[in-house]
Amino acid sequence: MRHRSVLLGVVSETLRSAIGRCGRRAAFPAFSGLGPKLTRPQSPGFTGLLFAAIPDLLTEITRAAKAYYAQAPALGLTQTDFLDWVATLPINRQAAVRRQGFVAAQAEPAFLRYCLEWRGYDMWGFMAARLSLAAFALWEANGQFNGDLPPNGIAR
Repeated sequence: MRHRSVLLGVVSETLRSAIGRCGRRAAFPAFSGLGPKLTRPQSPGFTGLLFAAIPDLLTEITRAAKAYYAQAPALGLTQTDFLDWVATLPINRQAAVRRQGFVAAQAEPAFLRYCLEWRGYDMWGFMAARLSLAAFALWEANGQFNGDLPPNGIAR
């Protein structure tokens, strides 16, 4: 939810660039006959089809991120993984993370991503294979965020 206000400012340009790279028909096959309505806001309230696509893109990103993190429990995460990850964090965050402990870190997307990528499970490639072009462009343009997942929202 916290990303929606940030995303609204860049989604129009992100989608326009995605459409420009591959053409409207390839980026949005279901909307290929709609013409310019897809790429231009219809009013200052931004109520066109582009705005309606934002929740769908966020849902798509959230589902893909959940699927990526769902691979982590099968890896057998260890205390050593936790300590290695903590060492990569900024100094001011390390103490707080150590206080929360290894069990709490197992619900932390940053820790899970660190463990997955250390073992060769690349998030960028995973998301590229599962997201539509528009959703991937939005995900990449906004710092590879986790959709609507809360910061500690990965089920153990």
